[in-house]
Amino acid sequence: MHGNNRCRARTRRSLLRGAGLTLLVGVLGIGLGTQAPFAQESERVDLSSLALTDGRTDFDLSTLIETGPVIVHLWATWCAPCLTELPKLAEFADLLSKAGARERFLVVSVDSKSFERVSSFLSARLNLPDLDVLKVQAGNPGSALRVFGYPTTLVLAPSGAVLWRHQGPVDWQSPDRRRDLLRLIGL
Repeated sequence: MHGNNRCRARTRRSLLRGAGLTLLVGVLGIGLGTQAPFAQESERVDLSSLALTDGRTDFDLSTLIETGPVIVHLWATWCAPCLTELPKLAEFADLLSKAGARERFLVVSVDSKSFERVSSFLSARLNLPDLDVLKVQAGNPGSALRVFGYPTTLVLAPSGAVLWRHQGPVDWQSPDRRRDLLRLIGL
């Protein structure tokens, strides 16, 4: 009987270690490029709490996605993975422009710098003068959109439903990823 208790204790420790490892991988995975399944209708975010600017006009995020699902990509000038990803993201934006659907892709800087400085940074540092970006003017994207790191890409429905979420760089050149994102925004 005594040996049987040791076996149970060992099994319990093994299960706890496995659960701890699963939790650790889940927590660490947030920064390593995790994504949520496509249909997350139950998760909703507050679109009206973020004001964005294009350098001339301020917009409420909710008004920018009234016509249908939109890809929202959040990035920052101080984020190394963001800077690596932006040239490929710009190619995807060009693809949407050629399809007449560029308004379905919002590239949003979360920087505290002015819009002009962010725009200059894209031109001078990354040679992306034609990449249309918005900048958070007011509100906290982390709280409003439940973002825990950058870059983060979401597909948001006009209702505020999160249709897809990816934390970390996206493979913008992947044919499967492109197809899936285009399908999610109705193209």
